[in-house]
Amino acid sequence: MTRSSVNSTTLVAIRAEITNADAATRAQAIEALACLADTRGLVVALRSPHAYVRRTAARGLAGAPGVLVTWRLARLSRDADEGVRAAVAQALTGRSSRLARRTLRRMATDDPAPPVRFLALVGLEQADAPGIDALLAAVGQADGDGDLAATARALLRRRARTRGSSR
Repeated sequence: MTRSSVNSTTLVAIRAEITNADAATRAQAIEALACLADTRGLVVALRSPHAYVRRTAARGLAGAPGVLVTWRLARLSRDADEGVRAAVAQALTGRSSRLARRTLRRMATDDPAPPVRFLALVGLEQADAPGIDALLAAVGQADGDGDLAATARALLRRRARTRGSSR
């Protein structure tokens, strides 16, 4: 089923259910909006008081174009819920805007959760963001971030090999 095969009345009804008191109903509604790639409904869902709804909305917006979507995701990058922040890092991956790169850079260096820092770092590396080699080197030398530092060093080695093989 695609968004074009759903009439607007049905879409409005699904959007309304993301505020339902029943957690299962909210979950079904947000999953439906994500499957339908309903950007408008997903952007509204980013303001939900329920972390699962915000997480799923952020994931659903991963491929959605637009400055407004990037801006809303960037605002959510400081959410109290680690899972929401991780979903935001994944959704910002592949976006080439300065705001997306700046948000991922801040998440990669300042987020309190290592999994979020990891996802942000990978997102920056995949985007080939300016200054990514220096950031990877700095994170790779950091003490206390064992897995993240090892990942940064591995990404830096891979980038060096890729550059070496393209010559």
